[in-house]
Amino acid sequence: VGSVILSASLYASMYNQSCSACQGNRYQTCSSTTNKCQCSGNSYWNGSMCPLQLFENAACSQIDACRSDLNLSCVMNSYGEFTQCLIGINLFTISVNENFSKHRSDRDNL
Repeated sequence: VGSVILSASLYASMYNQSCSACQGNRYQTCSSTTNKCQCSGNSYWNGSMCPLQLFENAACSQIDACRSDLNLSCVMNSYGEFTQCLIGINLFTISVNENFSKHRSDRDNL
């Protein structure tokens, strides 16, 4: 059993740089649309490095943190905060449902 220690220095110096910076690098790839170094598949940029995207029910803090290839989305609560990776959830639907539930709860307490 081995382990891999990832350091922000592996990513920060080349992220969003021209493709020559990440040529032959296993942690970032060249985007054909922007011609810039980007995180490889199933990973996302968190501001300092490219961690692997998250699975269902994991806590998330940004929209692209969840595995989109598994139809996962990082959902928001009614305060607009990202919270959790869930399957096939539309962010608008969650917001409407939370507001509806809150309204119904407020009405029931009258």
